[in-house]
Amino acid sequence: MAAAGPRTGAALVAGGLALMFFVRYSQALLLAAALAGVLVLRYGWLRLKQRQFTPVLRAAGLCAGLTVGIYAGAHLLGWPMGEDSAQDLLTHHYQRPDLPDPWPEFFVQEGVFWSAWLRRQAASPILPVLLALSAWAMLRRRSVVLPVALAAGAAGLLNQAGHPNLGQLYGFRLIVFLWLVPALVIPLLLDRPARGASPVPAQPEEVGGGQRDGTVGIAHQVRERT
Repeated sequence: MAAAGPRTGAALVAGGLALMFFVRYSQALLLAAALAGVLVLRYGWLRLKQRQFTPVLRAAGLCAGLTVGIYAGAHLLGWPMGEDSAQDLLTHHYQRPDLPDPWPEFFVQEGVFWSAWLRRQAASPILPVLLALSAWAMLRRRSVVLPVALAAGAAGLLNQAGHPNLGQLYGFRLIVFLWLVPALVIPLLLDRPARGASPVPAQPEEVGGGQRDGTVGIAHQVRERT
């Protein structure tokens, strides 16, 4: 099982992103890129602490390769990319002519959207409270789920940043991955390690000049009875 674990995990990640590619390829691209970025940061941290980092580096390479594959697949299929999304927003679904350079106005829209989004969160702070609890959980506990949660949250923010449409201000469709952070992290607060458990495994017990590990063979039981 130990040998099959990394292969199974790699197959699940690749298969999941492949399925997601056909459902919503833009979010699959952002999630794969965010996973690669977070795992690279994790690799740098482990290397700085002189800990084992080879599995993390391999996982980062897998996600980076999937990012390239998703981008290439969408490009070959002729699906809309980032500039198409910007033009769609700024021309009001192509009701006006395309802009020669959409990016300056696009970044103005970014500022307008995120200012309104922050005011919305201040008025109804459900998500900020959950994110604060998530940050507290991350400080209290260390878990392998944390890089996945951080990557999912980053992917949600990037997806929303790619569509700074005020019509999406009260919706959660584009930023939905951000909600995976509290969904994955907050349960860690309830997962407390057992107290009083000895980290040293029990030593074999001396029995009749020999040792036993808690189980007694049939022949030995017969000798004890006689």
